[in-house]
Amino acid sequence: MEDIRLASPEEIEQFSKNADFIPGQSTMVVFPNGDKQPDVAVIRHVVEMDPVIFSPESGLQRRLFFVCNLETSLRLMGTPVYYCNVLADDENAQWRSVIEKRGAEPISMAPEIRYKRRLQ
Repeated sequence: MEDIRLASPEEIEQFSKNADFIPGQSTMVVFPNGDKQPDVAVIRHVVEMDPVIFSPESGLQRRLFFVCNLETSLRLMGTPVYYCNVLADDENAQWRSVIEKRGAEPISMAPEIRYKRRLQ
């Protein structure tokens, strides 16, 4: 059995198409499997804004103001990407629509939608 190792540049290019690999903020490791496709893992070293707990009385405008100001702070600290989670239920559909229009990308679709928003 071969040792787990860091991915080569060619492997990073190949597997990045199906993995959320962020140069400088991720490490890709490979577990060789002989002549078969290897097992691959991406280890991210990123900023998470999770949880964000909004007051039940906070409307969309107040939520957006709060998040925009947090994003400004992150951007000024040189953070190129952050992750956040939003529950996928109907109550959050309007908030999901707002953050997607602002550039957040869903990473997984169920049971929770995970977003990444590029800041730089």
